[in-house]
Amino acid sequence: MFKTPKSKEVVQVAKGFAAFEVGKRVGRGVVGAITPLVKPKDANQAQMIKGGLALVAIVAAAAYTGKNKDLVVPALVGVAAEQAGDVIDAQAAKMITKEANPAVPQKFLQDAMGLGCACGDLPHDQMPPNYNYDSFPMLGSPTIREIEWDRVWDGVEQNEFTGA
Repeated sequence: MFKTPKSKEVVQVAKGFAAFEVGKRVGRGVVGAITPLVKPKDANQAQMIKGGLALVAIVAAAAYTGKNKDLVVPALVGVAAEQAGDVIDAQAAKMITKEANPAVPQKFLQDAMGLGCACGDLPHDQMPPNYNYDSFPMLGSPTIREIEWDRVWDGVEQNEFTGA
């Protein structure tokens, strides 16, 4: 059941959402900082780093009792959600066959698992760059790839951000 929210409730939810988004980005930064130190031997080990961070963040969120719990818990959940989502996407890419012109249920599944891409609809100069995602697992994030698409045209990197 829904009700008309009070402004205080809207602000509280907005703060939680902002903390969640900050947590997602912090998680990406942590993975980016840890990965060179750990030096994973393959993509599976890189995914284990992400899965481990997600697990630690969930346990930390459940155990946190300090100040600003209304911000810290959503931030930790954001860390976990981003990393777990990347692990799920990586596993789905191994298990789901991507079809060129899928039926609606298959398209939904591909999109939900991070496999849907309108890449065929993009002009050649807006195609995503080819990265070795095993060497740079942080770049495996769909969000990071999307940002990078906006920075590269015709193989020449631009020096300013032109994305959305």
